[in-house]
Amino acid sequence: MRQKGNVIPGFKQIYACKASRPRTNKAAYGDDTIKPRIKFVKRSELLRVEKYMRDKFGNATITLSDQADGSCEVNLDGEFIGVIFRDDEDDEVSYDFHMAILDIDLAPVEGIPIPR
Repeated sequence: MRQKGNVIPGFKQIYACKASRPRTNKAAYGDDTIKPRIKFVKRSELLRVEKYMRDKFGNATITLSDQADGSCEVNLDGEFIGVIFRDDEDDEVSYDFHMAILDIDLAPVEGIPIPR
């Protein structure tokens, strides 16, 4: 897959902190109560997102499975790679994909020093 800078074509650029930042809803709760995450409502919704990711990344081994906390686990060839959260803020539904890459998983690249 060709990348343009650090952004994968077809995906909106989001900041890693967005998925972990607590959300509040003063209008609904009257204070800064943390807004609960919205669960994937139907299996068909999860399957649509799974098909989108398979098509976008060109990999049929991507699988999604919903979790009790409302998130959706993303696996690539049976290995956990990230989570997806459903967001229906402002009457628009979007899906936030969050993937953490550990430093120890990165292969060394010739000519690029490893930060210490």
